[in-house]
Amino acid sequence: MIDRLTLQPNQGLFCLFFALCLSCFQPNGIIAEETSFPSADSSVNQSETTPTAEDIALWIQELGSSDYQTRETATEKLSDAPPEFIPQLKAAAMQSDLEVSIRSIRILEAIFLRQSNAWFEMLIPEMPAPTLNRTPTFAENPARVRRLEQIAFYFDQIDLALSELGESTSASQSRRAREILDTQQSKREFKAMLDVLDLGGRLFYLSESGRGEDVKIVTKEMILEGRFHSENLGLQINRHWQNTPESLQKLKRITRLNSLYLIKGAPLSRQQITEVQAALPHVRLQTRGAARLGVTHRLSFNGPATGAVVGDVAIGSAADQAGILAGDIIIRLADKKISDFESLVRSLEDYEGGDVVEVDVIRGSDNGPNYDSSEGLLDKKEAEKEMQSVHKDEKLNLFVRTISVELSGW
Repeated sequence: MIDRLTLQPNQGLFCLFFALCLSCFQPNGIIAEETSFPSADSSVNQSETTPTAEDIALWIQELGSSDYQTRETATEKLSDAPPEFIPQLKAAAMQSDLEVSIRSIRILEAIFLRQSNAWFEMLIPEMPAPTLNRTPTFAENPARVRRLEQIAFYFDQIDLALSELGESTSASQSRRAREILDTQQSKREFKAMLDVLDLGGRLFYLSESGRGEDVKIVTKEMILEGRFHSENLGLQINRHWQNTPESLQKLKRITRLNSLYLIKGAPLSRQQITEVQAALPHVRLQTRGAARLGVTHRLSFNGPATGAVVGDVAIGSAADQAGILAGDIIIRLADKKISDFESLVRSLEDYEGGDVVEVDVIRGSDNGPNYDSSEGLLDKKEAEKEMQSVHKDEKLNLFVRTISVELSGW
């Protein structure tokens, strides 16, 4: 009886986006706001268009009928039902009756596809479109905002239901649920990235430049317009993160997440961190203080046995503005000696963005200020001024530069 139950193929994502893009170029630039379920202010008689809870219960019961046509009719009716009944369908999908379970998962798939498509269609006004045909933005249309929030709520609810089914002990249930989630992964991740920014997170990626790797912050506009293509995203979470069970689920949808930075004051518990690591085992977890220097680490095999060797210096960062260079070896920050990069990270935990600290660095084969301006180095006047910040460490037998740095925040 079960071999006739096959999942209906989803429409290709390319076709979806092609259709959406075409709709952006309609002469009037108007997007229809009707969704698959009646709106709250609909003038249509709700009793004639919306099934009752009793109807839903009866149709779910009929999914297990011995009569094939009765099962098919019930499946069609439930597939067209409004998303308010997702909890009942989830409960039916978890039943031991395999016929009822598999049909319920198929119905959840149909509703999920309808809601995800509706969410993307409602999002079109925020995507690039010709100026003359521009539709009102969400800020200009509060009704559109409310509709989008309603659709997003059901999108998340059914995503969570399928995620729980994907962890079922029933191999048949879990396999089918995971297949649905996999086919919708692009949309799920796209929405999750926007949601994570709304929750207070900060997405970023590293971009190669002539000076090394620069940190590029991902904005909503970049996500909507597809202006970043990194498969290795980082996420910073600080004390402003809105920590809820739902936010954790959204975080776990971003499969291209490569690193997670927990900034001092981040509200995630150890249990929640463990849950994220279990869902995304490839993610590197790092903790940081509230202040940032803006350098990466580089291994050194021929320098002093102590200190943190600077790899890349992010353009515009606190280190960059203070004049710290790639290859510098940081041996002191304020009153703390720096033995390695980890001790540099730990030393920053006591500071906030805007604090000014003194940093001692060793610069390669530095012999003090150089007067040779023909090589683009310091002229005599500049060198005499710099001499005040350079001294020789007799123990290390090297020149040490003291640099004042105004730390930045995350």
